[in-house]
Formats: sequence, C-alpha cells, structure tokens
Amino acid sequence: MRYSIVGLTLSHKQTKLAQRFLAQLVLFLHKDVPMKYRAIAWVAAAVCVPSAYAVDVNWDSHATTETITRTVAKNVTFMDDARYLLTPAQSGSTGVQALFQLNSGTIANLKVDFYGDFYGPDRYLGSFTPTGTAGQQSFSFEHITGRKKYYYLITGTTGAGGANYTLTSNLVPDSVFHAAVAPVPEPSTYAMFALGAVLLPVARRLRQKRSGDAAAEPKLSAA
Repeated sequence: MRYSIVGLTLSHKQTKLAQRFLAQLVLFLHKDVPMKYRAIAWVAAAVCVPSAYAVDVNWDSHATTETITRTVAKNVTFMDDARYLLTPAQSGSTGVQALFQLNSGTIANLKVDFYGDFYGPDRYLGSFTPTGTAGQQSFSFEHITGRKKYYYLITGTTGAGGANYTLTSNLVPDSVFHAAVAPVPEPSTYAMFALGAVLLPVARRLRQKRSGDAAAEPKLSAA
C-alpha cells in the first residue's frame, strides 16, 4: 500500500516509520522550541501524518488462527493493520479465510485491504467491503509464491457511539481455492452418445429378427 505524504509516495512500511519519526519530532519541538513556534509543529503533524489514530498489530508467524479485537473511539477516521510472516513453503501453498465481526457501533467507509509486503513496493492482493453494521462476514485471500510478509489494512470512520470489531484470520491450504471441477464433455462426445442411443434399438431388432428367422427354417432329417 502506498500513501502520499507532502508530495512523497511512501509504502505502508515507510509510512509507519514516518509516523513514528514525526511523533518524536513533535515531542522534541514541543519541549525545546519557543512557544510561538510550537503551533508550527502541531500543524506539520496534522498535515504529514496520514492517520493519527492507528494500531499496528504484529502476529509474527501466522498460527492456524490469529485474531485482533479493537475498540475505536467515536467520530474518528482510523487505519489499523495486522501483519504476519509465512515460511517459504507456506507462501506458495496456503491462503487465508478471514472473518470480520462488527461487535458494536457503526463504521462508515469500512474496508479491509490485503497486501503482500515485500522488500520494495507493497503488492495489492484484494479487498473486502463489510457492511459497516453489526454482524459477521467472511472473505478469503490467496498467498503468492515467494511473498513471505502480508498484512490486512482496516480503514473506516466511526459514528457517534464509536465501534468495536474483531478480525479473525485462518490459515488454510491452497487446495481450498482450487477445488476440483468435473470435466465438461466435448460436443462430439454428446453426438456419439446420441448416435449410440439411436443405433442400439436398431441392432436389438436386427438380432431378434435373425433369431426368429433361424427358428422358422425347416429342419432336415437324416435319411
């Protein structure tokens, strides 16, 4: 995922580092610069930091099931992420089946994006848009061979009562996404079936006729 910050295009990872740096910078300026310049620091923080209300969850190596439960304050726009690692073997043979449960409140513009985070630009792999009202909804994403780092990005804006949500990620085998499909016969196969259905009764009648003719022939007795 890439974000634009004061004209620069940053990846998700770079954005997180920029947020931490700016937070430390604001703290430094707030303590050590004259009062009349402190307002500049706060304006810079508001402009440069893309989301002042965010949670970064690190699951490390993805277990069979991982979960994040989050309470978000009222009337805020948030950007949360939950990231994890895979082994090289898992990256090409697994995927995730996820459940998003909005436990309370409402979230406008709610969206769950899925990315492969590698050494370089993050790769967008898909997204899911829940309804934003209470209830559980499921969705799935497939991993990519060679990509070992992934993350969910959850964004939205809470209502007057805030919100609480749970995201559950289940690691599943790749076969779940590639179920076997029965082959569809070619048109020529259907034609052969039809021809066989027509000729079979004809062959049966011919066989019966020959049997009847043979029975009707007079038998010669030996002199």
